Amino acid sequence: FDLAAARDLQTHIQQTEDSTQLESFMVEAFEGGGLDVERIAQRSYAVRAGMDYHRPFPGFHGEQMGGTFDRDIAMRHPERVLLTWDHPMVRDTVDTLLAHESGNACVARLSGGTPGLCLEALFVAEPTISSQWRADRFLPPTPIHVLIDVEGETTTVEEEALRDNLSATDAAILEMPQVTALVPQLLDTAREKAEGQTAPIVEAALAAMSRELEPVVQRLTELADLNPSVGMLEVEAAREQLRQLQGGLSTVRVRLDAV
Repeated sequence: FDLAAARDLQTHIQQTEDSTQLESFMVEAFEGGGLDVERIAQRSYAVRAGMDYHRPFPGFHGEQMGGTFDRDIAMRHPERVLLTWDHPMVRDTVDTLLAHESGNACVARLSGGTPGLCLEALFVAEPTISSQWRADRFLPPTPIHVLIDVEGETTTVEEEALRDNLSATDAAILEMPQVTALVPQLLDTAREKAEGQTAPIVEAALAAMSRELEPVVQRLTELADLNPSVGMLEVEAAREQLRQLQGGLSTVRVRLDAV
């Protein structure tokens, strides 16, 4: 028993319990999903279907529910759902935000600097091989960030500038003829740049796969020579997995996730 590690774990759990990060996230998610949120007590809320509630919200059933982000309060008020990071409603909310097409594109204005247009795109590199080979062990969906200017050249913007100078703007700007013609070209350029960043991702995935699977194939081959209980079918299955992954990991798909 490692007392120091246990105390570190206890401290981390307590910090997570006391943090208001999840509370802020879920309140904003509820309101973004068209639900009305009313604070009824400390870290406790009543969530009701509002006038803008049209698309089902993960885990919300009926017309209203009570929820809390405090474990002690949940013990005293069992009618309130205790929302934690591993609660199904929270997990499904995160999955919905990441996977649903709603909210994966926006337009904003960055004040200051040189006038023009920038396109920021988030691509995801992922394997195309059949899921039966579990390629995601070595190549999980990997984000690739691309930011280009109106000329299609890679550019950068300081985080502080984004925080201080970025503001909402009318999406009607996208309907301007020159912008309408330019955006598809910039997206194609951004995809090319993203595809150009896949080589080190592929190399790392192949290296990780080789380190794990090649010794397995070698060990099974040696065992088959010494132990009759290790059949050639088992050896061939391991070799086939290695072959499939070597070919499948060499080619990745770059998918546009957000812009």
